[in-house]
Amino acid sequence: NTNIRPSSRDPRGIAHSRDAMREDLLRALDTLYHQQDEDARRGADKWLSAFQKSVQAWQVVDSILHDPSSPAEAKYFCALTLRTKCQNELEELPLESIVSLRNSIVQLLLRLQAGDGLIRTQLCLALVAVVSHSSAPSIWDGRNALQWYLSQINAAGGEMAKNATLEFLKILPQEAFSPSSCLRPGRRREFYKEAIMSSVEAVQILAQYCVASSSAREMEKLLEAYASWLKVNQGITINISLISDHPLTKVALQGLEDDSLFDSAVTCTIELIWYCKPDNNGRIPEEHRPLTTRVVAAVVSLHPLLKSTGAHVVEGNNSADVDEEVLKGVASLFAELGDAFMPLVVTGTPEMIPLLEALIDVAAHPNNTVCAMSFQFWQLLSEELLDDQSRCQQSQLQFFQTVFFQTGAVPVLMSGRTRGFRDLEARSEV
Repeated sequence: NTNIRPSSRDPRGIAHSRDAMREDLLRALDTLYHQQDEDARRGADKWLSAFQKSVQAWQVVDSILHDPSSPAEAKYFCALTLRTKCQNELEELPLESIVSLRNSIVQLLLRLQAGDGLIRTQLCLALVAVVSHSSAPSIWDGRNALQWYLSQINAAGGEMAKNATLEFLKILPQEAFSPSSCLRPGRRREFYKEAIMSSVEAVQILAQYCVASSSAREMEKLLEAYASWLKVNQGITINISLISDHPLTKVALQGLEDDSLFDSAVTCTIELIWYCKPDNNGRIPEEHRPLTTRVVAAVVSLHPLLKSTGAHVVEGNNSADVDEEVLKGVASLFAELGDAFMPLVVTGTPEMIPLLEALIDVAAHPNNTVCAMSFQFWQLLSEELLDDQSRCQQSQLQFFQTVFFQTGAVPVLMSGRTRGFRDLEARSEV
């Protein structure tokens, strides 16, 4: 098996041999999950908590995870324990044990079956925790962690390798971007930079998977991973041409009209919106325009859905085709588009009228959660228009007044649901 050995004695005083502790662990889990005696269950829970913090737990959970005969509940508990220890206690292990640990996790990922998704997620989180804590090139055989992982997983091939890779590619950038990761500040910055430097390679790998993928579930995972890499990179090394030509960009925009992909498509499209945003002067670079046109058109095309579902709610129609989560997704897209394109909106260009009309309908929607998604946009816009130092001229103010009156927005914006527009009205009368 593996050789994950602690560098110190167990600080919790659990001094059993590995085999004895393994049996104690299985008994404690059986008591916790299957016994009715509350005192016994509390005792088992206390023992399990102490076990998770013990140094010996490294080898015990590894042994159970590698044993095909271990119960599913024990494997999940051990995967959860391994993830927690990798995130919080990896410094207990010497370098050679960390190398053994990374090999063990990859072996486990390749052995998982189709129904082991929850265990796979915990193991991927554990492996990413090893990556986040371990910058030494010797751990990754002189390569970066992503390159090392791909060399190991691709050599095995098969469906389990693909599932593990998609999960790993989704989690790695998410953890690099997370401020809650248990890392020292200096290492957190290094890990973030390492993820940025791996971004181009990661999205290219996702493109290869996309071309070869056919199932909706796989495409959903690909979109989630793609969105994570776009978010962590923020345009630092991923250029606009790579995004514009990427097959998952097309899948994301088309997925906005596909029920099976809608949620992941919304997440991905939000990241695409911020790659397309204009500069502070409201200008969109020429090389960005083709992608910007596609993204804006895909979002604006959802406006009729927002209006029709709003009408259903007003009429009291609670039919099954009205999905509140879809409403929230559509509203969030318009809100993000408005926030990202604020420098262009305040110029008063007519091409922003469809966006303004959509955000007015979001603000007017009877569902309070949906309505609230537009509040930040209207607050920021009112501040821009009222700011004495703003670039807005009187002609621009007149443009907004005209749009608001023509679209029937004034009662909505003056109703108190969106703040700042009473002051704007007062200023317009001066």
